[in-house]
Amino acid sequence: MITLGIKLGIVFGGILILSLWKFPLWYIIMTGTVLFSLLFNITPLQYLSLLKVVLLDINSWRIITIVFLSLLLGLLMKTSGLFEKISEETKKLKRKGLVSIISPMLIGLIPMPGGALISAPLVEAQLKDSEMEKARMAYINYWYRHVWEYAWPLYPGIIIMSGLLHAPIKRIILPLIPFIIVAFLSGLPFVKNLKSDEENGKFSILRFLLYISPILFVIVGILSGLSALLSLLIPDLFLLFLSFKKGTLNFKGLKISILPAIIFIFLFKNLFNTSFTVHPDPSLPSWVIFSFMIVFSALSGFITGLNQAAVGIAIPFVISMSFPQNVFLNSLIAYVSLFFGILISPSHLCLILTAKYFKTDLPSMFRFIIPSLGILILFSIVWFIFLGFIL
Repeated sequence: MITLGIKLGIVFGGILILSLWKFPLWYIIMTGTVLFSLLFNITPLQYLSLLKVVLLDINSWRIITIVFLSLLLGLLMKTSGLFEKISEETKKLKRKGLVSIISPMLIGLIPMPGGALISAPLVEAQLKDSEMEKARMAYINYWYRHVWEYAWPLYPGIIIMSGLLHAPIKRIILPLIPFIIVAFLSGLPFVKNLKSDEENGKFSILRFLLYISPILFVIVGILSGLSALLSLLIPDLFLLFLSFKKGTLNFKGLKISILPAIIFIFLFKNLFNTSFTVHPDPSLPSWVIFSFMIVFSALSGFITGLNQAAVGIAIPFVISMSFPQNVFLNSLIAYVSLFFGILISPSHLCLILTAKYFKTDLPSMFRFIIPSLGILILFSIVWFIFLGFIL
């Protein structure tokens, strides 16, 4: 176990250095697979053979397609003008505190790098006259931008985990939905319930639902059993037509660097499975093995600061460490653990951009983040013990 920890530490170190130097995600993960191969005596021929397996696996391309369609949906929501209409409709709500929460939550429905920077001006505009300190404004923007990420089916981390576990997205998100609720509630003590004096018109729930209907279609489709691919493809085609008709279609903002990274994430899984099977050592207590998995997952999130990267590193490792009957539950625990690490990671782009926008610092934001995170950690212990009895 000690030798294993040292070797994985070297792989982690290489990933950390490349992350700090802002290399593309696909290059970081690829380098991680090469380092892993060198340390665990995997020959170049074996490496290429395992890469070939991934490239010929239809599951790999299905996941890549779903991630692409998810990213495309976010871009098309923007180019079609729906994001702007959602924002304008939200401003009509009478309570500033409520609007300051809803704005980042709405932006958080769609995965996008640095998305917290999009909602930051909306939060600032609602709270600028409230005498609220900047660090708390930053916290509200940052925290509520990420409440969905625990179980939202549009996020690449969830989609990639679905592929790694060969499990439907619906099966993964259902046991994680309570984390969205607890994350929402854990931030409320830091939000002031302020009334707005501005008249921006009357809020219409029907207009609001119409504007977010592409997202609702995806969610309802996945939960009702429609494949994730079709659930995304149909609203994407509609929004493509809408953007083309308006003359606003522009693919310039489409970030697709994650797509080649998915290939190397699946390669990571195959490398883990091929090089060793780390089932519990009889000489070690089970809690030691379990704790190692949790710490490894949290460090993956803390070091990379990126959901899909942490999933690509931690989940294959946890799968290889777990007995077959424990793989699914352990992977859920690992996912939540790595996301906890991401939330306090200095490599997390949203955290850095939010602090910079509101002209505050990370320690000041952590005064609010840590208590909310503490509530989630306590809840996770109780919830996963409960799931252990029913899954």
